[in-house]
Amino acid sequence: LLLRTPGPWARVAAVGVVASAVVAWGMAQRPYLLPTSLTVDEAAGAPSTLTWLAVVTLVALLVVVPAVVFLYWLDTHGELEELTDSELGGGSDPDGDRAVFDS
Repeated sequence: LLLRTPGPWARVAAVGVVASAVVAWGMAQRPYLLPTSLTVDEAAGAPSTLTWLAVVTLVALLVVVPAVVFLYWLDTHGELEELTDSELGGGSDPDGDRAVFDS
């Protein structure tokens, strides 16, 4: 909606986004995950579990983020080769049907 000429639907969408954000903020203030039966404190994992979850998340970020940044750098500097149709799996049999692989 933002890429086209601004019209009434862009305004309606903007109002909807703001209203959704206000409702989400209000719901986040409630201490219940399930109304009147399960609070956030009751649903939280054990402290040791949460600690290990944080450690594993940090290690995963340390491994994945540099790889993605390097891949982005390679792509923006034209270091990657274009994929061929066979590499993309575009090959098919002469009848136009996909090949069936036996296991």
